[in-house]
Amino acid sequence: TKQKAWYLYWRTQVREKQYPDTDLSYIFVYIYELLSGIGWKKPADGQNMLLALWNAYRGRYPRLDSYLTSWVFDFAQQHQLSYQVPDGCPLCMDQASVQADILIDRYSDSLPLKLPFDLIDALCDYALAKSKFYLDGHEQLMREAIPRVVALADAALRKKGKNGILAVYGPNRPKRQEHIMYSSALCPSANQRVEINVKAYTSSSQLRGYINELVRYGENVLRELNNCRGRLRGITLDDETAALVDSFLKKE
Repeated sequence: TKQKAWYLYWRTQVREKQYPDTDLSYIFVYIYELLSGIGWKKPADGQNMLLALWNAYRGRYPRLDSYLTSWVFDFAQQHQLSYQVPDGCPLCMDQASVQADILIDRYSDSLPLKLPFDLIDALCDYALAKSKFYLDGHEQLMREAIPRVVALADAALRKKGKNGILAVYGPNRPKRQEHIMYSSALCPSANQRVEINVKAYTSSSQLRGYINELVRYGENVLRELNNCRGRLRGITLDDETAALVDSFLKKE
């Protein structure tokens, strides 16, 4: 059929790193092939092919981000590879998820704590990326400033001789959590339930509560610096940390 002939032609082009316009359905067929082990010998090659395809078509098909964020994560988990996403790609994930917990855990020993914006958002009941301030043209400012506010508060805790934010406010020990692999994909491992042992950061009410107050306070300072009307209310951040955040953001 014409569809099959086009798909085979298009797939050959993609394997040669050419990415002609095509329908999203053909892209998904190719993704399912890669997830099923077709078209590569080494898992690292399969991951690179997934990332290259994602990078090439995400501008034309933004929906790819929401699927491939989790499927590429599962591919990395399955084949014991380091998880990667294309440059500039947000991490589209459920707020409380094993995926977010595993990614946060990678930063648990980092000094200073350099949690990416999307993982901070996953720890926050207040949806940072949906705030009016964020959506009114301050996306880049928020993405740069909020991780630095979290790093600052983490460093302040450590200066007092304590552990960092994740250790002080997060869970004490790992927990066996159920994770569904390749949810809604079409491949041999799709929808398989696996158990992963990792600290449940994203379902820790104490950690979420602290991050919530910290980033909301940080956003209020940014609103003030940008002469934006309106402030987030009911923030209960301690005075010492609040003064540090104030001073830091106004200086920067």
